[in-house]
Amino acid sequence: MRSALAILFVTACRATLPVAGQPDVLITLERQACFGTCAVYTLAIYDDGRFTYHGAHFVKIEGDVSGFLTLSQVQRLERAFDDAHYFTLANSYDNESVTDMPSAITSYRRGTRVKSIRHYYGDDTAPEALSKLEQEIDQIVRTERWIGTPKEREELARAWQ
Repeated sequence: MRSALAILFVTACRATLPVAGQPDVLITLERQACFGTCAVYTLAIYDDGRFTYHGAHFVKIEGDVSGFLTLSQVQRLERAFDDAHYFTLANSYDNESVTDMPSAITSYRRGTRVKSIRHYYGDDTAPEALSKLEQEIDQIVRTERWIGTPKEREELARAWQ
């Protein structure tokens, strides 16, 4: 299911001709598995402020949630991508210097420009700006309400083991 959602989000981001009346995917964040109980979920944010979340594994809420962000939240997200100089970053940071770490895949569309970055957390060459951006997406959208707070995730981890 995770792969199908990833393909759906990437395909939506790569669309070059928008369909009349349908919002375009603006931002995606996919958090992938690690060797432990890392949260596995996908998030898509559309240019009209709509978002979709799918919790797959090791999250407080598994399944689908959708809603709308405020204009201010969407603008904060766009600023975060600008501050990270997203379009100047490499397409992937996947050197496995450390094994069994999770990955995050982000994508961003600004006008006709679209970029996706795969970030393996075991790659110590990834710029701090990328990690900060991934965290900012979570903070602005408030994904903690679905994946759980650190304390909730710690309690849930005992049940998952």
